[in-house]
Amino acid sequence: MYSHIFVAGTFDGLHAGHQAVITTAFRVSEKVTIGLTSDGFVARFKIQKTIHYYKERKRNLETWLDTHGLLNRVTIIPIDDPYEPAASMKDLDAIVVTAENKNRGEHINALRQGLALSPLALIEVPMVA
Repeated sequence: MYSHIFVAGTFDGLHAGHQAVITTAFRVSEKVTIGLTSDGFVARFKIQKTIHYYKERKRNLETWLDTHGLLNRVTIIPIDDPYEPAASMKDLDAIVVTAENKNRGEHINALRQGLALSPLALIEVPMVA
């Protein structure tokens, strides 16, 4: 069991894959920080369909977490960068990744090494169809 884990995403629509990633984070850690992509991040990096605004995605995420009794163990923060704040947060133990973004977790660990921080355990969650 980890004490503090990080998971990041846009979490638009909160589909089964998102739920699997989030559920895994809570299953293996006491405390979870969710980095929810900001509207600026979405505008810069997401070129797909229309994505709901941050405020709505956060509200939907909080509702889902509350329904599952997890709201008291989470901190939700906006993120504007694919690597921060996970690369520089000192109290993290692990980060949840999928096969699709595992290389980002590895890059975060390389950045952490440059900052003399411990590498994060990469908790890989299988893709859900």
